[in-house]
Amino acid sequence: MSWFRIASSALILIVILSTGCSAGTDSPQIAESQRETTKPTPVLTIEAKVDEPTPVSTIGTKVDEPTPTGQSAPPTPVGSTPTESPSMATHGAPYDGLLSIDKINEFINCAMGRGSKCTMEPAIERGLFETGIKPKFPNNTNCRGIDDYWAMDYTAKRKGKESYHGGIDMPAPFGTSIYAAADGTVVGKFLGDSNPRGIELVLRHSPQDTGLPVWTFSQYTHFSGMPSQEVGQRVRMGEFLGPTGNTGISIKTGKQSETRRPAIHFGVLYNTNGNYAVLKDLAIIPEDGYWMDPNAFFLVDHPFDTETLKALPVNDKKVPMPVLLDDGNTIPIDTKTVWPYACSEEVAGTTDPKEETPQTVFGKYLISISSCDTAVLDCHSPQNHEVYLAESENGLDWSLVPEWEPYPGSVPDIIRKENKLYVYDRQYLTKYDLVSNTQDEHVRGPRGRDLSKQVTVEGLGDAGYVDPSLIIDDAGRLVLFFMHGLLGADPAQCLPGESSCIKYFSSATEVDGSDGKRFKLDDGYRVSITVGDGAHRGASDPDIFFDGNQYVLYISHGTAISVWTSPSLKGNYSHVGDLSDTEGGVPAGFYHQNTGKYWTFSHITRDGVTVIRRANHSDLDSVLPAQKWIDVISAPILGLPSTRDTGSPGFTVNE
Repeated sequence: MSWFRIASSALILIVILSTGCSAGTDSPQIAESQRETTKPTPVLTIEAKVDEPTPVSTIGTKVDEPTPTGQSAPPTPVGSTPTESPSMATHGAPYDGLLSIDKINEFINCAMGRGSKCTMEPAIERGLFETGIKPKFPNNTNCRGIDDYWAMDYTAKRKGKESYHGGIDMPAPFGTSIYAAADGTVVGKFLGDSNPRGIELVLRHSPQDTGLPVWTFSQYTHFSGMPSQEVGQRVRMGEFLGPTGNTGISIKTGKQSETRRPAIHFGVLYNTNGNYAVLKDLAIIPEDGYWMDPNAFFLVDHPFDTETLKALPVNDKKVPMPVLLDDGNTIPIDTKTVWPYACSEEVAGTTDPKEETPQTVFGKYLISISSCDTAVLDCHSPQNHEVYLAESENGLDWSLVPEWEPYPGSVPDIIRKENKLYVYDRQYLTKYDLVSNTQDEHVRGPRGRDLSKQVTVEGLGDAGYVDPSLIIDDAGRLVLFFMHGLLGADPAQCLPGESSCIKYFSSATEVDGSDGKRFKLDDGYRVSITVGDGAHRGASDPDIFFDGNQYVLYISHGTAISVWTSPSLKGNYSHVGDLSDTEGGVPAGFYHQNTGKYWTFSHITRDGVTVIRRANHSDLDSVLPAQKWIDVISAPILGLPSTRDTGSPGFTVNE
């Protein structure tokens, strides 16, 4: 497939309107330096007819010239002001490439504008889905990173309407300077006082401006004040556009948001000819346009379409980012594009970091993994397992943490408490200090274990516990959820000769001052499950997490997962449903507050090798179909030999 070919199908769904921080194109008004007193043009909605969409064209290497629109005027030189007002400019002034909106078909209007009555398919077909691409900034620089990533699920922010982020967000203090990412021409300027995007500027870039073989449209939103540049004006790479703010209404209140953090939303669209239209004074719509992961805007001599980027190996998904420095220089010197925030240079030895500040570069999300090489070891024996650590910025694309030293261990769980990572495997604890970037050393003892790291639970019998899962209570103490052990037998099964039995799951609370090494058994059982004839064939591997309203406990039953909930952490948990019957077990769960979705990780064995999967879902009471589960961690993904197991996921947010 030509790398210019654009995806015609995808799994990820769509955000509302050209900025992923915004809702649909229902109500925003035109922006102008001096607003007109006349009544705004009524906003019309566009309903897509997706049963017969316009065929997706294949982008070739030939880049067309913009179509003249009547008496086309040349771009206004930098620093000058066009004779037309901003209002006239966005209403059809004869700028190069500007078309009437009726020249854009309904399919493209819906794909790019995402009106309230549009379906999701057009935007998906035009490239709005996750890629996993992330920036890699130059060494010895300090740059502002991304929090809300490309194609992030925004459904919860849009009152339950399925929506996905059409750009990337970079938080920064109020007033921080925003710069043009490349040479270009202003084609859109919007006040956005009735729009979640707020104050917005859109630039159009020719292939000569960026080095990309297509015309691109870069979008900057949430300014705290109106940029001075006017529609039709030419700007230069690194030119100051305006100050960072948080302008834009709240979807819930319809008023200026009081809670949105200051940030820039940076979005990118593209086409082959540079032609565009203005939709209802609120959005730029490229003719025959496509979505671009904004990180790909900075790629040179590389495929940039969403489908190709998504298919890249994990190790190839970090984009070397060209940057503008505080002193006005760029890295590299000859770049045509720069990150829209300036970076500062770090000089080794000139700064003493505060003692309490973590210096690690671990990802936003972490997963502990039990691994074993099936080609040389009996991986059914926990004695042959090792504990690895993987990191991710989006929960989908994972890579090994290079700072982590694997050690003998099995069925691990991980949790961050203050500035330490606590990794529990069976009855042992290994810690990683995020300030000093040091990991506990291991001294091999009996069966390869370091007995100095053993964890005890006061009040528990000789059988001990297995399958630890950790959470932090309201008092800031670690709480250990576990399954009761069984001497001389598989604790997940009944004893030989028993047709059925009861498996018990309990909790224990950290003893003050023990730093995660000692726990005291809590009263009662959290869950008791009958296994055997007429019931689950086994039960094991609990995983505990909080979803904002209740505590959720997953229990594994081979390749099945049951769900139990309780309003209190140490209460009795009730069965609410099953998430899996044949799609994997040994689960780990997480509730994403911004999207209102659960992430459920499980492992499954294929052809003798175990891999980790993830499902993204809204409910806890129904079995997830096979198509909901996607492989996110395997030995090849992590760069390990293909014969290695990667299973028993333990999940934590690294913040």
